[in-house]
Amino acid sequence: MLVLRDYRYIDVARIVDYLSSVDPGVVGELTQRMKSNSGVDISGGFNIQFFKMGGGARSADETEQQQTVRIYAQHMFNRLYGELETAGTIQTVDLYTSLKAETLNKSSILEITREFRPSPLNQMLDSFVQVFNMMKTVGMEDQIMDEVGDEAEWQKVMDIIGLLRGEVGSNEVPMFAKADNSDDASVVFVARENFLLSPGGDFRGEMTLFGKVSELIPSGSSIDLLDLLKVLPPGVREADALGGAFKEAIHGLMGELPEQFGGPIERDEVIIEGPAVVVTPVATYTL
Repeated sequence: MLVLRDYRYIDVARIVDYLSSVDPGVVGELTQRMKSNSGVDISGGFNIQFFKMGGGARSADETEQQQTVRIYAQHMFNRLYGELETAGTIQTVDLYTSLKAETLNKSSILEITREFRPSPLNQMLDSFVQVFNMMKTVGMEDQIMDEVGDEAEWQKVMDIIGLLRGEVGSNEVPMFAKADNSDDASVVFVARENFLLSPGGDFRGEMTLFGKVSELIPSGSSIDLLDLLKVLPPGVREADALGGAFKEAIHGLMGELPEQFGGPIERDEVIIEGPAVVVTPVATYTL
């Protein structure tokens, strides 16, 4: 059956990894196509930076490279989807059907439609940066300082924001759909900004997520969306003293943030209670 998808997100690198064991020929096709278009020597398949779809001016060559990868990424996804569908390994859940976590295990392939939205933490950071850049452009730095406090406090805020946002073009955005009732499981995934096919502000609402289950959160447990950002090394993140203090500092900042910067954000807004399913995303789309 022919399915026309409107893609909103495609993790090209992950598709290449999965497809290389199923249909390695298509990876060679992409490599050859990229070489013929740009003359770039691409090792390991391709340079994923050519797939950065965010805003900003681009040269004609860069636009052509990105469009080429985008087209081939969709082609590769269809090949991967077809192979998995033939094998009968895809579990499909529509918008109105409850997701039963007990029917899944790690590495289950899930195609699920839900109303997804980004973590409030990312909304806070985006709002803060947008307002800051706007006020800075028109020479209103003094007003920013009045909102935040003294210079030391301001620097602390900027350091934390820089740490959480990560490098430009590779930011990670936790997305989630909270379950409405105890019979349903919430769904969480982390998107990478450089694989978005539309502006970040449009990456919300009803969409279908396709990916592999990476973690199951049982009833009685929970997951903090802050942990999904992995801004600290695993050993530090798991330590009660340092990791806990860091998280408390972030939660405190979120709770005290002025409204014009996207706050305040209550702690329970970034805590997802089990049952919940954490999915490693391959693609999102609307049908």
